Amino acid sequence: MQAKIIKMKKYGMLLVFMWTFSVLAQQKLTPVSEGSNVHFTIRNFGLSTDGHFSGIKGAIFFDRNKPALSSFDITLEVSGIDTDNSKRDKHLLSADYFDVSRYPTIRIKGKPVLDKNGSYIFEGTLTIKNITRPISFPFTVKSQLSGYLFEGGFKINRRSYQVGNRSAILSDDVKVSLKVLTK
Repeated sequence: MQAKIIKMKKYGMLLVFMWTFSVLAQQKLTPVSEGSNVHFTIRNFGLSTDGHFSGIKGAIFFDRNKPALSSFDITLEVSGIDTDNSKRDKHLLSADYFDVSRYPTIRIKGKPVLDKNGSYIFEGTLTIKNITRPISFPFTVKSQLSGYLFEGGFKINRRSYQVGNRSAILSDDVKVSLKVLTK
């Protein structure tokens, strides 16, 4: 019995060592604003209206060899919205849309990352105005200087996150494209 317990302890120590090694093999990356872009497009009066968010923060743990162990936790400052129209930006920050005084950030968090034919699939959650919904989209990864450039895109329904009301002139669907440069 004593030999069995010693053997179990050895295997347990081996498992802890292997887990620790795999966690350390992941590279912790920090998103940087310069070179990153969170761009969105929505139809307004039948025309495409574009904008972007600045103020990206967070942490990415990424391992190309074991993508399932990777994780993403990124936030955007809602106050960093820019549509090239300051009056519209101010309205988007109001309680009618993003309600920035109560909900200052947008968060995307995910795990795992699955390798699929040389590409990756992000599976996680998107939180806007304290409403969290599952999200999944393809993305690519390119080595860039001392980090990586992650690029992907997805569509959401703005009303699913209580961003604005029903409108005959403003589309419910928003296309989002992400470029996240890390170091």
